[in-house]
Amino acid sequence: QLGVQLHSLLLTHIQRFSFNDAGGLRLKRDLTEYAELVASFHQARLDSKFAALGALANLFIVPLA
Repeated sequence: QLGVQLHSLLLTHIQRFSFNDAGGLRLKRDLTEYAELVASFHQARLDSKFAALGALANLFIVPLA
């Protein structure tokens, strides 16, 4: 339950802000730390949810052509 609530909170937080390249990198690093914490819960569903957040953060890092 804690992992699901944390995921929901982080997703809501990400949707409220815009990120520049540096902010995207910081977001990616922070989400990686959260994902490592959640991995200790040994819940595959949570692992995939946090992997998706990491993929979302990648969109803020990749420059648009």
